[in-house]
This record gives sequence, structure tokens and C-alpha cells, in this order.
Amino acid sequence: MDSNIVISKIQLIDIFLRFVAVGILFMQFALVFRIKQKENKLTQVFLAICLIAYILLTAPIENVHYGWLRPPFLLLTDCTTYALLAVYWRNVRGVSLFSSISAWVKTAVGLWFVWLGYFFLIEEGIGPFHRIHHGIGLLVLLFVLVDAIRGFNDDLVESRRDTRKLTIILISLYMTVLTLVELFIQPLKDQWLFSLLNALMMLAFASIFVWRNLNRALSVGEVNDLETETSVQTQEAFTSPLIVRLSEIMAEGFYTQNALTISKLAKEIEIPEHKLRLIINKELGFDNFSQYLNSYRIPAIAMRLKNPEDKDLPILTLALEAGYNSIAPFNRAFKDLKGVTPSEYRRSYLSSFQK
Repeated sequence: MDSNIVISKIQLIDIFLRFVAVGILFMQFALVFRIKQKENKLTQVFLAICLIAYILLTAPIENVHYGWLRPPFLLLTDCTTYALLAVYWRNVRGVSLFSSISAWVKTAVGLWFVWLGYFFLIEEGIGPFHRIHHGIGLLVLLFVLVDAIRGFNDDLVESRRDTRKLTIILISLYMTVLTLVELFIQPLKDQWLFSLLNALMMLAFASIFVWRNLNRALSVGEVNDLETETSVQTQEAFTSPLIVRLSEIMAEGFYTQNALTISKLAKEIEIPEHKLRLIINKELGFDNFSQYLNSYRIPAIAMRLKNPEDKDLPILTLALEAGYNSIAPFNRAFKDLKGVTPSEYRRSYLSSFQK
């Protein structure tokens, strides 16, 4: 069998673009040393390695030419969605995904990766499970996409909003399309045009991914200074009158509006939405808009739960009157702030009155 690699000029351009993307991603390994959190370093490196494996494995080269490298490349390629989830979770939630799960789930995850290692490294990814795993990867991507969309408007931290936006546009949707190609229109991926476009997209993604991290690494001190300066300028310009106006509106019960958004509140105060997010986040210390609303709604409901005159009112009624759409998010918010459920809180106060 001929072991020579024969490629066209278009394929040569394709491979060149891929190697440029790989070179850019290798810069990520240098950037991670600027990251203080060890777990954050690991997730960033894991994603970069998975992307490099994917870029190289999908090059316009016959599989036979990869030799012993194909199984590990295939394993890493199929783990890209997990790496994406880990990086997304760390950047948006501020904690490691692995530390957020229980011990038995960690055990299950460990066994899952052992099985993946066996299937791709020993069985070389041959079998129906490979297609099943693509479906699982699609579900992971859909979870990330839904989470990014659902939390976008509520998030007050601009860096996290940027991460959600980037995830939606450049990561989740793009990788979902690739997964759908693998599942339903696999012959398309063997066309030279698709391969070339894929190389261009990966080069663009790698550039954005590393550029963002490089920008963060080089400007940590500058960002802190800029935020301080911006905070002072904001305070001088409109913090005092704005916060007074904001407090007055909320004290009048504006927070009781159903489906209240930061856009509606900004319109009421007659201030741009991004400036209101900055004030609530930087000046008042809230990470998301729901947290800010809960700081008004929960104390107001707690006062009514303690009031003997409202003892016969259903808790659901109190929650709806305070602006909640349903009982479940109210119960979660109440327990987070008060440490007990609304029913337990009401019983503890009403029983003292009865005594």
C-alpha cells in the first residue's frame, strides 16, 4: 500500500491554516501560567489540547497516515464538548465544575472517562457507541447553549456576559453544526470545501480564544485600575442621584412587577441599560439582576410571613404579589437568603405569637 501523502494545492492551504491555528493554540500553554487558580489552568489546557487534536485529526489526510496517533487524537476530539463545558462553567459560575458535583457523581464521571479511554484507545473508536457518543456530545452542547442564553439578560458582570455571548455565537452553535454533520450528513465532511471552511473557522476560533486570554493575562493590573477609575467616574457623574432615584423607585414597590427585567427598570429610571448594570454590579455589589430583586422581594415577603394578620394568606399569593412568576424560584431564593423555607419561617414566628 502506498504510504505517500498526496494533496492538492487547496488541501495544502487547508493544512497550512490548521497548523497556524495549532500554533496559536500553543500560545495558550504559556498564558495559563498567568492564571492563579490551578483548576482554571487545567480546564484551559484541556480545551486547548482537545482543539488541537480536532484540528489535526480533521485535516484532509487519509486516516491510515495517522498511525498510532489516531486513537488518542480521536479520544481528545470527542472530549472537546466536556472541555468546553468545564471552561464555560468556570468562567460563568466562578467555580470548578468538578468541585460542584457530589462524590458519587465524581465517581460516575471517572468511570465514564475510563470507558471512553478504553473505547477510543483500545477499540479505536470502532462501533455504534461512537455515534451514540456524538449524540451525548450534542446534548452537552445544547445544555451549555441553553444555560448561556437563559442567564444572559440576568447577568450583570460584563466579562461573564461576554463569555456567554462568545459561547452562543462562536462555540456552541458552531460545534452543534459539526455534531449534526457527523450524525446526519457525514459525507459532507469529506468534501474539500467543507474541510477548508472548517479550517478557516477553527483558525478564527483559536485566534479569538487565545486573544481573549492574552488580553486578560496582560491587563490584569490595568483592568483593576480601569475598573476603579470607572467606578469613581461613574460615582462622580451619576451614582449618588441614580442610587437615590433607584432606591425611591424600588421602595415604592416597582420590584413587585411581574417579569421585571433590567431593561424595564433602566427605562423607568431613564438611563442606558449597560450603565444600570454597572451601577448594580459595581456600586451595589450584585452579580445578577435576580439577586438584586430578591434583596427587595424576600425581606418584604418575610415581613408579611411574620404578620399575624396575613397568616391565612397562601404563601403562593404572597410570592405572586411580590413579583414572582411561580413558587419554585421564590422558595429557592427565600431559603438561600433566610436559611429556611417560607413555611418554616412563618411557623417559627406565628408559634411565638401563639405562646
